[in-house]
Amino acid sequence: MILEIIEWCLTPCSIHARRAGFLSRQIAIRHRARRCCREWASHLKASKDFISKHAIGGQRCVILGSGPLLDIDLEFLKARFQEVVLVDVVHPVEIQRIARFSHRRVRLITMDLSLVFQEPKNSARDHKILDLMSRADFVVSACLLSQLAWALPRESLHAVCENHLRLLRLSKSALLITDTARRFDGDWEPLLPGYNLPEPWASWIWDIAPPREHGISETGMEQRLVEGFVIR
Repeated sequence: MILEIIEWCLTPCSIHARRAGFLSRQIAIRHRARRCCREWASHLKASKDFISKHAIGGQRCVILGSGPLLDIDLEFLKARFQEVVLVDVVHPVEIQRIARFSHRRVRLITMDLSLVFQEPKNSARDHKILDLMSRADFVVSACLLSQLAWALPRESLHAVCENHLRLLRLSKSALLITDTARRFDGDWEPLLPGYNLPEPWASWIWDIAPPREHGISETGMEQRLVEGFVIR
């Protein structure tokens, strides 16, 4: 907890990202990933394998919801693209350092993607992301969609999903990787209720929080159903 507080204080980011809880959530998931590295290994490998299987080469690759790049193989993408653009509301310090010394091979864009296509519409923010996506050869939305749904009112879910798919379809080639359901010692609960995504090209289980994360000695594993989609 002390390390998380220190990181929260030292990470450069907007006041909005702090107040809205984006920074806290990102730091928390990074520290959970370290504590649960064994449980997370298969999920992170499945995500990287799905990307490597469908990645095409080209000038520009864009990662939406890049965060700390836990499920992204940056070196793999740098070997296939001239430029890798990372888009997120917060970029961890180590990712900022990587971009700074990448000789312009890695570029950071700080943007709250939950605000895209929200009021005021046709804003400079919307034009910026639309232009970026239309000039991208390959785009990956990395476990972002359910987070966008979390950040906005439930009644906005359908619009959020539609707008996100609209963004992805602007690029030449795009992948959507998202957790679509969760369970905690019970039945699966949809994370995007009432919205039907296309047929997934791949799916796997993510053991996101073993019992010890919930203070339970033997039971209580929290799991996510993760699905990968090729967007055309």
